[in-house]
Amino acid sequence: MRSVGHRVPFFVRIFVRIFVGGILSLAASRSVFADAPLAPTADAALTLAPAANGVEVHAGATVVAGVPLTTPPLRRGAATLREVDVEGHRVVEVRVPVRGSSRAEVWLGELRSGGTRVVWSGFSGPRDADAETGLGVDLSSEGVVQYQTASLVSRCDGAPARLFPRAFDFATGKFRAVRSTLPAPAAVTLTARRGDSGMPVGRSLGAFHFTGASTTLGAGDDARSLGAPTALDDGDVATAWAEGLGGDGRGEWLTARAASSGTAVRGLRFVPGDASSAASFRARNRVRRFQLALGPKADQRFDVVVPEDSAADAAHFREPYWVALPHPVVASCATVILTEVTPGTEAAPPKTFGTTAMSELTIFTDLDGPDAVARLVADIVRSADCATRVSALVSVGPAALSPVAQALMTSGARGARRECLVEALSRLDPDGKNALATEAFTTALGGATEKEERLVTAMLRKSASPPVGAVEKLLVTEAVPAADRARAARVLGALDDAHAALALLAAAGSGTPELRLAVVSALGASSSLAPAALFAAIEGARGQSGSRQGDLLRVVPAVVRRAPTTSSTALGILRAAATAERPFEVRARAVVALGGLGESGLDDVVALARHADEPVLRHLAARELAGRGGASSLAALRGALGDGDPRVRETAAQGLGQDRDGGAAAALVAGAKQEPWPFVRRAELEALGTICAPGTGDLFARAVERDVEEVRRAALVGLARCKDARARDTLLHALGRRNEASTLRALAAGLLGELGDHAAAAPMAAALERQVSESEEDLSVEGVAGATLRALAHLGGPEATRVAVSLANDTHHPFRRDAVEALGTLCDAGAGAATLRTLEAGSDSQLAAAAQAAHRRCASRP
Repeated sequence: MRSVGHRVPFFVRIFVRIFVGGILSLAASRSVFADAPLAPTADAALTLAPAANGVEVHAGATVVAGVPLTTPPLRRGAATLREVDVEGHRVVEVRVPVRGSSRAEVWLGELRSGGTRVVWSGFSGPRDADAETGLGVDLSSEGVVQYQTASLVSRCDGAPARLFPRAFDFATGKFRAVRSTLPAPAAVTLTARRGDSGMPVGRSLGAFHFTGASTTLGAGDDARSLGAPTALDDGDVATAWAEGLGGDGRGEWLTARAASSGTAVRGLRFVPGDASSAASFRARNRVRRFQLALGPKADQRFDVVVPEDSAADAAHFREPYWVALPHPVVASCATVILTEVTPGTEAAPPKTFGTTAMSELTIFTDLDGPDAVARLVADIVRSADCATRVSALVSVGPAALSPVAQALMTSGARGARRECLVEALSRLDPDGKNALATEAFTTALGGATEKEERLVTAMLRKSASPPVGAVEKLLVTEAVPAADRARAARVLGALDDAHAALALLAAAGSGTPELRLAVVSALGASSSLAPAALFAAIEGARGQSGSRQGDLLRVVPAVVRRAPTTSSTALGILRAAATAERPFEVRARAVVALGGLGESGLDDVVALARHADEPVLRHLAARELAGRGGASSLAALRGALGDGDPRVRETAAQGLGQDRDGGAAAALVAGAKQEPWPFVRRAELEALGTICAPGTGDLFARAVERDVEEVRRAALVGLARCKDARARDTLLHALGRRNEASTLRALAAGLLGELGDHAAAAPMAAALERQVSESEEDLSVEGVAGATLRALAHLGGPEATRVAVSLANDTHHPFRRDAVEALGTLCDAGAGAATLRTLEAGSDSQLAAAAQAAHRRCASRP
């Protein structure tokens, strides 16, 4: 039977072929140009020219390819053009960097006599903001290769870490997976032996851990799914790493890194297959040959060969192989590249390749030997990166405890090195039961860092017999630095030991003010301090110094909080201590302690605020009443507004403002009108600014006009916070006065922004323009202008946008960065956005970065 095609007229068949071929060619090219011309001759020079939606590749005056670009024009860097001959295929690359990032938009096309064929187009570089993975494409005379990258997957031999490479097949017009390039043979080949007598046993102390692999089973061909091949160094031969690409594993690689530098690798122990079972060991491919790369140099690379089929001896399939290096090689990175495998039964037809696996791959170093502990300890004492040795040392177990303790007591290590020793010892003796460790921890208190003190305190608290005597000696010895004595006090306060509390009681009241405070704080924190012991110590101190009595009194509130039933006893002691015959320091401490008792001491504090014979005592009592609320406290504070001492009046005003006592408004106004001391007037106006009682606006307005600066500041804040009708005009007046203090003008600007009165925007914009001119003569006005600009941005509106755009483009004044930040607050879709785009593409990198940040802030808004 003849085909239907033979019955179709010839010219119709030709038309259909041309039409369908054109459609298919257009689809394959993904070009926006519907009439791509024929490729130029081989000697035609290629150039780039801009186009409406991208760029064009020209050969002379002929357009040979259109390259559409999706990157916004303002984000495009300078486009580059490159032509490479790939085995007779003329391939062109157009690469356009994306400004502000490490990405590039790439277009690859093959110039053919029938038109341009797109080989690849898209973005190369990071795939996400944190740049953990990326895409790449390379054009060379060898071909076009697309690949992936991952920041955590790298190689030690200097070769690029290209993951899941795919090469373009010009015959099919598609990318296909290809095997990673095998390394050149190493100069030295080593033979691995199973059951070698020199093979080390147990875990390695060298701290090499596998961090990345070019493929893992389950990750597929996506670098984002790759994980560390932890099964290789987990010490369990029944767990295995396996490649996941469906090939035979050749060319795949694994990388391990040491936690520190300066370690010399001396050999490898490995199980070359999946040893989870005898069946799986036979089924999966087994590594026959690999290259160990400890660096990029030739003498850092070794080929390792397994001389026989490792599955031939079924009884010993889990027994590892050992290969020793000819000499130790100092390295902190090791890459293993698989170069040859022995096929498993899974690779039998119809399955061609199978899956390659390894169950163990352990790197041993010069730290793995009979003197390993001594070397690790020595490394910690002398190494700046000692933290990397701690885990290795702890993995040794109890055998390392004594050497670490001895080093802590005798090595003289300080700073980070001693921190490492303390941390290692705390992990080696987690229960705090070892007497030598306890002694070493006590020694470490001298000159301890904050971290050391925290670790030592935690360990001594666990000790069954805490070294109270040794720590007490440190506390009471005057020749010991004050910082170490204070540290000893804190440790004693943390110990659950009655003797430690008694030691602190004995030390109270002596030493520097810092040491005395440390002892008081430690006594207050001590859960072992018996109330009876404290009260007895207070009674016994009556004939001693006022500092000792006073420090002991400071501890009373903390003890009462832990033992409320002792409240009445404590109250009697504090009342007696507050009487006139006691030393002044004792009386002052008693007033504060009475305040610390809460309600039980309230009446005494009120009485002291009113009637104490010393102004300082009345001041302390008023301070204890602040924030309590309640009728008696507020009444006492109102009465204290008329005290003869200005410090008492100030404290009373601050307390009433803290309590927002509306009933005190009249007294505060009256007091402020006749108060001679500015710092007291300021406190009274600040209190009125929190109460906002009727009639206070007049007082604020007069203060702004007539008073000293610190009082005027409080008055401006009061006007704004109380939303007084005069606030806007008063603040604008202060903002615009040239002879005003710059700090007060900046405050006025900020308050205008808080006020939220949009009617202030236009006069603020005018004031800002004047400030810019003023700043040329007075640098202090720059701060005022910046504050005004920020306040304007907070208010928003067209005036704010106009001024911000103007300043962002003003190259003669130093306000461009502030203006960009203001535009990032205003988020104006018109002139503001256009200005940011222009600056983002400009040559000033700092302004460009600020503009990008402003754009991101605006884009993130709902």
